[in-house]
Amino acid sequence: MVFEVLCYYSSMPKDIIKQGESVFGDYLKRAYHMDQPNSVADPEYTKVLINEFEDLNKSIQQIKTPKSRKDVLTNELKRISKYYVTTLSEELDPRTATPKEVIDRYFIKDEDIDFLKTWLKENREKVLEANKRQLEFYSDSRRSRVHLGSKALRDQAESLMERHLDLLKRAVKEVLLLDEYNHVLGSFVISTDSVVSRSYADKIARISMVGTGACVYMVDGKMFIDSVELIGKFGHEVLGHCLNFVFTEKSDLPLFIKEDYFAVTSASRESVSGYFKNRLFDLLLTKPDSIKDFEMDEPFERIFQRYKDTFLLDEYSLRLNMLGFWVMSNSTMNGYNDQMKDLAEYSIEPKWVSFFLNRHRNDWNRSTGLLLPNIVSELRYAVESVTKILNKKKPSDIKKFERAILTGAWSPDGFEEWVSLPACVE
Repeated sequence: MVFEVLCYYSSMPKDIIKQGESVFGDYLKRAYHMDQPNSVADPEYTKVLINEFEDLNKSIQQIKTPKSRKDVLTNELKRISKYYVTTLSEELDPRTATPKEVIDRYFIKDEDIDFLKTWLKENREKVLEANKRQLEFYSDSRRSRVHLGSKALRDQAESLMERHLDLLKRAVKEVLLLDEYNHVLGSFVISTDSVVSRSYADKIARISMVGTGACVYMVDGKMFIDSVELIGKFGHEVLGHCLNFVFTEKSDLPLFIKEDYFAVTSASRESVSGYFKNRLFDLLLTKPDSIKDFEMDEPFERIFQRYKDTFLLDEYSLRLNMLGFWVMSNSTMNGYNDQMKDLAEYSIEPKWVSFFLNRHRNDWNRSTGLLLPNIVSELRYAVESVTKILNKKKPSDIKKFERAILTGAWSPDGFEEWVSLPACVE
C-alpha cells in the first residue's frame, strides 16, 4: 500500500529514473563487495561508475523550484550523481580533499552555521537553567556505571534491560498507533548490546541494539534503569531509524532513494531520528499509565522534565561541537589563537574551548595545514533538516509530516524538497 503522503508515479520521466536506478544498482554491487572481508576497490570498476554517474549528472537539468514528485526525484538524482562522481574520483586521487570541498559535498550552507550561532546565544540562559535543575536532582546521590566485564553483573544488567525493553515496546504500541511499528516489532530484533557502548540500528541485519552501559547504573550494590536514557535511545533507534527502514521499503520510491543509506544522506536521517527521540516522550506523556510498570521512583512528569533538560544539554553540546568544527574548517593548524577567540563567546565553560581544540590537535593535514576530511565531514550533523521544516507545519499536518520524513533516504536539500511537497500537508 502506498503511503498517503506520496504523489503518484504516473508523470515520472521513466528513462531518467530507470537510468538512475541502473547506475545506482551498479554502485550497490561495489558497496556490497566492499562489505566483505579483505575486499579491494577495483580502480577500473570505479572508473566505470564515475563515467556512468558523470553522464547521468550531465543529462539532468536542475529544477530551481520543484513542484512535483517528478521534480524532486530528478533534482535528487542530479545531486547524488554529482556526489558520487566527486567521492569516487577522490579514491583515485592521492590528494586530500580540502575542507571547502567536503563542506560543499554535504550541502552545508552558511545559514546552517548561522543557525548554530543564533541557537547557542538565544538558548544560553535556558541551558544554564536546565543545568541547575540537573545539579539539584543529582546533588544528593551518586551513581556508578555497571562493570559489564563481570558476567554476573552483565547478566543482571541485560535481564533488567530486556524486561524494560519489553515494557517499552508495549507502551509505544499504545501511544504510537502505526501499523508500520507492528512491522518493526515483527521483523527486527530489538535487544541490548553490552559490548558496544553506542546504541545503533542495522538495516541489513534487521536489528536495533540499545547500549546496556548507557541505560543501567548501580548504587549501593543495586542496579537501576535510567528511564531517560532508555526511552530516548529507543525513540532514536527504533522509531527513528527502524521505522525509516520499514516506511522506505514499503514505498514505491526508486532505488537511488530507497537504498542510499550512505554518508550523503546521514545528516537528514539522524535529524529524523533526533525528532522521534524527542517525540516519544511527548507521546508517552499523553498516556503516563502506559509505562506504569517501569521501575520508577518518581512521576513520569518529572522524568519528562529531566529528559527535556537532558535533551537541551545534549543539543547545546552537539551544536557547540559543530561550531568548533566549522571554525577549525575555516582555519589552519597554526590558527589556534584565532580559533580560541572565535569560539570563546559561545561556550558557557571558559575551559571548554582549549579542551576542544587540543583534543583535535592531531586532526590536521600535516602537508597543507588544513583540517582532515573525516573531521570536517562531522559538520553534516549541523544541517537542521527536520527543525527547519517542522516550524512551518500546523499541528494538523503532523501525522502526514511524520510519514513523509520517515520515507526515503535523502540528501539534506532533497529531504527539504520532498517534505515540502503539497502532498505532505494536504
